[in-house]
Amino acid sequence: MAGSDPPRFYLLEQDLYLHGTWGVSDGPEELDPVDLLAGIALTPAAVPVDVELSESSGDARPDIVLSLLPLFSARLRQALEQAGVDNVQYVEARLRHPEGHAIESGYFVANVLGRVRAVDLGRSRFGPASGDIEGDLLDFTIDPSASRYLRFFPLDESPILIVIDEPLKLALESAGLVGLELLPTTAWTGIPGQGGI
Repeated sequence: MAGSDPPRFYLLEQDLYLHGTWGVSDGPEELDPVDLLAGIALTPAAVPVDVELSESSGDARPDIVLSLLPLFSARLRQALEQAGVDNVQYVEARLRHPEGHAIESGYFVANVLGRVRAVDLGRSRFGPASGDIEGDLLDFTIDPSASRYLRFFPLDESPILIVIDEPLKLALESAGLVGLELLPTTAWTGIPGQGGI
């Protein structure tokens, strides 16, 4: 449509400033964090998998944890599925608090499938290069045609980043979730967890 605004995209992140939020200190051997960044389906040896929370984890019960490996709550999973997101492999997880006696259920290791190369290089900014190594991705714009109009995908140029479209952002905001940060890609500074919803 001529004259219409281009679609806006956002990053799905963990709000690291949420009081009592969680981090992960150790995950299951069969789900290597590097493999999770590949965007391909994985087969754990046993389910549920055990995930150890970091010592600094408090009592916030966030709906998303993005340290070491991605954890989504059952509430976040439901919100994504209701919005039509179907490119996530969910592996049931059993979260252990550092004390060892408290166990949390209702969480999943979220393996987001299908990395997409969709950064509009001409309208995006990178940090300083180091020799032949390109600088870190900073504020950036998504090319909607390169994204194949997907609503939820890991970014090939920086696989730790999960990109969502604006309708999905609105759906997640209305779901009453805790500890999510939904940042416009054009405001990304390379530092995660800068706010929250």
